[in-house]
Amino acid sequence: MGSLDLDSINQILFWIFAYFMAWNAYILFFNRGVPNIKTAPAIRKKVIEILHKESSKIGTEKAFQIIDLGAGNGDFSREMAKNLPGEHIVGLEISRLSYARAQLINRLRPHGNLSFQRCDFMDYDFQKAGAVYMFLLDSMMPQIRDQLWDKLPKGCLVLSNKFPLGGPWVPESIINVQTLAPHQKTLYIYRR
Repeated sequence: MGSLDLDSINQILFWIFAYFMAWNAYILFFNRGVPNIKTAPAIRKKVIEILHKESSKIGTEKAFQIIDLGAGNGDFSREMAKNLPGEHIVGLEISRLSYARAQLINRLRPHGNLSFQRCDFMDYDFQKAGAVYMFLLDSMMPQIRDQLWDKLPKGCLVLSNKFPLGGPWVPESIINVQTLAPHQKTLYIYRR
């Protein structure tokens, strides 16, 4: 076994750089600058627990709609649909590729209580929303908080993974979740 020479190291570094540039171009052009990062399993479990308690308070007399804002490939939307079968889950996604993948998987493994919409959340009618979950970027929070403040019905539950909404939103609680994902450990709970 020989050691790596300078040309080999440069070639390896070039391909690593090329990969990251291609990945950033994909995120920028196809996902409008928002990467698809999965919600950590411990956060998922906590969110589902909170949503289950919330829907139990409402009972069966009123439909409880849960919006997964920025659903990506729909992994967490499907998990919510599976664990909350009496509720209607709507995954909103703006990226064509992520939306297409979410739709395809939903056709292959359908959940009657799950639907996906390819749209910008700015254009969505939130009036039937009972709860909203999001794991987006901190830079998006000012725009999101104003839209949700204006469009959500009173009493709607809002759960934000990692980033606080700020502005007029005051958290009902802030939960620190034990997780192996160091970038995801704080869950902000709000009520409109």
